[in-house]
Amino acid sequence: MPPVSRPPTLLTDFDGVWTDPVREREAVRRAFEAALREVSGWRPARIEAVLERGRAELAAAPDRHGWRIGDALTSFVDEDVFALPTALGGQRGP
Repeated sequence: MPPVSRPPTLLTDFDGVWTDPVREREAVRRAFEAALREVSGWRPARIEAVLERGRAELAAAPDRHGWRIGDALTSFVDEDVFALPTALGGQRGP
């Protein structure tokens, strides 16, 4: 692990567990990509291209995408490290 140049960011989950959001986001990303690969049969390069296009679409309108509870947008996609994989998982294709 490279040396830390600034103090790490930690957050506490709703149940009081301390979380390193960057490490957790990467674990969620890897799990999401593995699940997508399993259900789609796509190769990693195609998955990355599709996800990159999805990330770009979400980033272009962060006020319309993010963490949702029901129909309510509770966090914009660029406000929470977990909002991006959640929003990607909720996207609908053409």
